[in-house]
Amino acid sequence: FNWVIWPDFSALPNAEEPVLRFQPMRLGETLEVEGRRLRMLPVNHTVPSVGYVVEAADGASFAFSGDTTSNDGLWQALNAAQRLDLLLVEAAFSNSEEPLCEAAHHYCPRMLAADLAKLKHRPQVYLSHAKPGAEALIFEQCQTLITDRELVQLSGGELFTL
Repeated sequence: FNWVIWPDFSALPNAEEPVLRFQPMRLGETLEVEGRRLRMLPVNHTVPSVGYVVEAADGASFAFSGDTTSNDGLWQALNAAQRLDLLLVEAAFSNSEEPLCEAAHHYCPRMLAADLAKLKHRPQVYLSHAKPGAEALIFEQCQTLITDRELVQLSGGELFTL
């Protein structure tokens, strides 16, 4: 939000009544927003990144990994959740690009399958961040390796309700 790519919504329409306010969070901290609890999760990426778990007042919850690769801290944090109904996790590269995947700190289907085996919850798994042109191959590889969970492939412009 630097006025070059996007307007600075923290200053619009004015500094006293902005559209967007920032509130710092620390890893593992929980923030309550309108009856929902938002908790920041550890991830492993080439630049500082985090994931989130969001819990509704009725206990329903979903998590979003953001950009990450193998990371026991993420799976331990997810297992600590009382409940997990939906997981949005990335699978960015195909298995043939595993060295690139490791260097870029993203998941390929093989690595994601190994880490999903650590998850005690049985959420629907929504796959995101597939590299353009490789979406079908990545999803096919995930389906081959992850047979014990419901997988959904996300694509650009898709809307869904949680």
